[in-house]
Amino acid sequence: MVKQEKKQKNDQGKRQIKIDYLYIDLSTCNRCLDTDTALYEAIRDTSQILKAGDIELVQEKILIDTEEQCAGLGFFTSPTIRINGRDIQPDFQESVCESDCGVVDPGGVLCREWKYKGKIYNTAPKQMIVDAILKEVYGGEQEPLPSDYYRMPVEKVPDNLKHWFAAKRQKTSQGQAAADTCGPSCCEPAPAEAAADSCCGPAPVEAAADSCCGPAPAESAAGTCCAPAPTEATSTFSGTAISQNTTSPSDRVQATVQTYQTSYPCAQSLLSVYADEFGLDKEGALKVAAPFVGGMGMMGETCGAVTGAFMALGLKYGGIKERGKIVSEMQKLVTKFVDKFEARNGAISCEKLLGVNISTPEGFRTAADKGLLSTLCPNFVRDAAEITEEILGQSPGQQQATAPAKASASCCGPAPSEPAEGSCCGPAPSDK
Repeated sequence: MVKQEKKQKNDQGKRQIKIDYLYIDLSTCNRCLDTDTALYEAIRDTSQILKAGDIELVQEKILIDTEEQCAGLGFFTSPTIRINGRDIQPDFQESVCESDCGVVDPGGVLCREWKYKGKIYNTAPKQMIVDAILKEVYGGEQEPLPSDYYRMPVEKVPDNLKHWFAAKRQKTSQGQAAADTCGPSCCEPAPAEAAADSCCGPAPVEAAADSCCGPAPAESAAGTCCAPAPTEATSTFSGTAISQNTTSPSDRVQATVQTYQTSYPCAQSLLSVYADEFGLDKEGALKVAAPFVGGMGMMGETCGAVTGAFMALGLKYGGIKERGKIVSEMQKLVTKFVDKFEARNGAISCEKLLGVNISTPEGFRTAADKGLLSTLCPNFVRDAAEITEEILGQSPGQQQATAPAKASASCCGPAPSEPAEGSCCGPAPSDK
């Protein structure tokens, strides 16, 4: 039997050191966020040293979101750093997290503490991580542990984590329930003198025929003001028919922000949500968008939410024929997007948006210390998604149109076939 080689190597023959970062939250938990920053800096600094020895550091971030995932990976506390499968501090202790984790779990969340050189830290010190990496590289060869080494039965998942998962599910379901509840208008609060039939009930007898989102098109036959047209509707650009998506714009915007807050950086969040609508699978979208995060590979240049939006627009309106026309139309769309984004935020570069240069260790640390990535960036991601929705709602040749020729499917169901002046949920009052 051939003895298994102890050193993992990539296709170029370089030795690989795999670093896994396991966590429960990167949107509210300062311990997870700050340890993520320390890990990033430790990998960046040691990579330069190890590169000369053909040693490559490969990092994977893993969001732990369920008890089953927790059990399968043997996840006992958050956050956790494993190098080649080994926890860098197997003997851990916890304390109540001082950050905003309680927003999700009001009962309080126990997060990990780190012991280094006789002191206790809420965040893993960068030098502690560097020491662990160098120990793995130079401290004697060890076979990497299998991914299921720490696996445990679901019933063995710590109560602290069970409470967190339960609270998170409850908060998510409450948010969804609130989103699903139809208020005075399906799109925005209607004025007190609402003229339209609301999507939740008939309008007063004297109500005008406007829909809940604006005047109903005169020739509306199956019209809607609130949701996309039936799935058979298509938009055509440069001879290519593209099926319109059936997910509502507000759902996609919210999904993009949530993806950023819980799973992936800016560019990946936006493109992964929109890609499937236009024939690109999520995994492919995440790979394509990966180099654009943090302002083009953490260089602080064009915001990743902006470049992610450009790619989403390209998936719908881009093409390989009529090259000159495509380039011209895409230039108009990109210019339109940038104008709208700058009108809201004043710039499109990370450095100007955040006020710090995240391409430098000092700048990135400042951004992390001030919580800029978790407070400002979600707003940029939301703006990018909302502007993307505005532009996706019209083909390039219709950018100045104020309303479609016919309304799309109703938020409450198809409108009656006859009414010319009906609301989004029913015909106009008969005695109008």
